[in-house]
Amino acid sequence: MVRPFLLLSLSGLCTLLAAAPSPAQAPSAREGVFTAAQAARGKALYRQHCTYCHHDDLMGGEDLRVVPPALVGIAFSERWAGKTVGEFFDVLEATMPWERTKLTPPLYLDLVAYLLLENGYPAGSTELTSDPNHLKGIRIPALP
Repeated sequence: MVRPFLLLSLSGLCTLLAAAPSPAQAPSAREGVFTAAQAARGKALYRQHCTYCHHDDLMGGEDLRVVPPALVGIAFSERWAGKTVGEFFDVLEATMPWERTKLTPPLYLDLVAYLLLENGYPAGSTELTSDPNHLKGIRIPALP
């Protein structure tokens, strides 16, 4: 036999849980997490440091010692959808430019902004910052 106070307690708990706000979803790159100015700086950096391997169209694939991946479209989405801007930043910073001088973290952030823009994610009013917790909290959704 179930005791009435237990039913009331379970019922009350269910009501409280249903009324509690759901945890805020992590921001998405679709929410304008970089500025147009930041992406423009990234474009200039891309032309200076990345086009040799990834080309002007960002499609990569030239027959070098290592075949550089495309940085736009389906190839980008397949590799980065569901991951975070922080993960993307970390890989870029650790591996690029290949066999060349490394850049500073603010410059990598500008490149990330440019690559996100080229993949159809909109610019917003706030620049990406080098706070790793913030970057790892921004999801990269699949391309539409």
